[in-house]
Amino acid sequence: MFAELGLEKVYGATGANGTFSETDYDAAVDNVRQAGEVASEFDLQMMVEFIRNSAFISTLTTTLRLTRAAGTVQPMLDFYHFLTGLSQLGDLDLIRPGEIAHVHFQDVPDVPRELLTGQTRAIPGTGIAPLTHVLRTLRDKGYAGPLSVELFLYQDDDPYELYLESVRGHRRLLTGYGGNPKADREKWLEAQNPNHVAISLNLSLIHISEPTRRNASAEALISLKKKTRGGGGGGGGG
Repeated sequence: MFAELGLEKVYGATGANGTFSETDYDAAVDNVRQAGEVASEFDLQMMVEFIRNSAFISTLTTTLRLTRAAGTVQPMLDFYHFLTGLSQLGDLDLIRPGEIAHVHFQDVPDVPRELLTGQTRAIPGTGIAPLTHVLRTLRDKGYAGPLSVELFLYQDDDPYELYLESVRGHRRLLTGYGGNPKADREKWLEAQNPNHVAISLNLSLIHISEPTRRNASAEALISLKKKTRGGGGGGGGG
């Protein structure tokens, strides 16, 4: 299905509850390896996303251990899960050049840490997370792919207003790079005006029994395209 949609990458998240042993982690390597092999048969790159509150895999270090042992999958990095979970900034140094396959990009709101949930993700540039530090490290590790802004708190907001606020936050993060002699001036100017919109699809969203959710997503994209000059689209998910 994903290949027929023209996707190049799919991912599986590690959300899990319960009690696990080392044997379970050994089994996970074989299972993930097989998933990667199946994905490759359809010219898809399989990725693994760790979840901050997973009882099984909740950190970058464990994810790297799993994906390296499996050999057929790559890790992806979700800023929110990384910055609000058990991972540490120093763990970024463990990433090998070109190892990260995709990035979900969010900020962390300025609230007591105990109030953070899987839903409390802020627009990049509006929170308190050390985004610039992580971005620079990813750049040094060779990541030059998309930064997919993934938010959950704003699903009832006007998509165009959300787009504008995301662009404003994006530009705030770029402030200062224009005068950096190491920065490519042409790319810096181009980056001021992102022109692609992505939505994350899952099977429940595109399943025929979910017409309300599916139509709402389509209407949001149509509304956004009408209000922006160029309009762009892309999709990804797993």
